[in-house]
Amino acid sequence: MFSGCKSLKNVEIPESVTSISSYVFSDCKALEKAVLPKNISIIDLGTFQYCSSLREINIPESVTEIGKWAFTNCVSLNEIKLPEGLEYIGSYAFSDTAVSYIDIPMNTHIYDDSFEGVKGLKVSCYENSWGHSFAKANGYECELKKFVYKKDENAEIVSSGSWNTNLSYTLDSSGTLTISGSGKYGSAMLIATMSRYPRGTD
Repeated sequence: MFSGCKSLKNVEIPESVTSISSYVFSDCKALEKAVLPKNISIIDLGTFQYCSSLREINIPESVTEIGKWAFTNCVSLNEIKLPEGLEYIGSYAFSDTAVSYIDIPMNTHIYDDSFEGVKGLKVSCYENSWGHSFAKANGYECELKKFVYKKDENAEIVSSGSWNTNLSYTLDSSGTLTISGSGKYGSAMLIATMSRYPRGTD
């Protein structure tokens, strides 16, 4: 609809909009800023590709997918923030942009070529995640984050015990197994522990 529009500089899409078509703003070379509605889930194929003046865009927390070529050749785009619930970044989604730093959420599937042509990108990601594989494949500087599990404070202890004088355990109703002490912990101990879990407890 607006693809190739030479006079479009700013766009603010109302909250009533829940989806945006592929290539809708592609090649709008004067576009500098875009404000997306909080209810969209996909930034589709080539939506903003070749918007060479685009410097500012929000990616709503509702977005789960950024499609192939979505921001390809947005050469002025140097900063983006990815939502925690993002599941997928397509091939060449941010290729040939000026992005210098990216924080990749834990469960985001990202292709090795999603930032093709981006030089000196610094990546923050979780160890052994898709983001970590992406950073290693491209030789990008990588800051590794550690996943911190937040225990359910309302969970009740459903099983507890010990295997020897050095190791003890508790198993709560959320399914969290906590092992305390020091020493060798083997698979036989785990099987014995889980066999004591009351079946049917959620």
